[in-house]
Amino acid sequence: MFGRELAKEENMANVKRKMKTEREHLADAWAFDGKLGALHELIKIWIEQYGEDAYLDYDCGWDGPGEYTIVYERLETEKEAEKRVRDARRAREKRKADKLKQEEKERKELARLLKKYGEE
Repeated sequence: MFGRELAKEENMANVKRKMKTEREHLADAWAFDGKLGALHELIKIWIEQYGEDAYLDYDCGWDGPGEYTIVYERLETEKEAEKRVRDARRAREKRKADKLKQEEKERKELARLLKKYGEE
């Protein structure tokens, strides 16, 4: 590995990945019509896919039947963590640059006013 890639890998090793809450559309309200045995099998599949802590959220529709959404948490991927860290770093750098730019603007304004009115 080259130096930059190695440094990036070492920096990302220290990044703590965060939990992300996800929402996924499952079905319209009428999709649950039927026998309980079939619904039981469907719920078992969802538990395998999303985990036991996932829950169903019902959103009533204004112009028709509502819909069910499953809400679950997952650990962010390394790619998502890298993007989050990169975006945060860019935002910090931009705030710092904006602050320096504002200070320079204020210094120029002060110099202009001192030249115009002199030090009193």
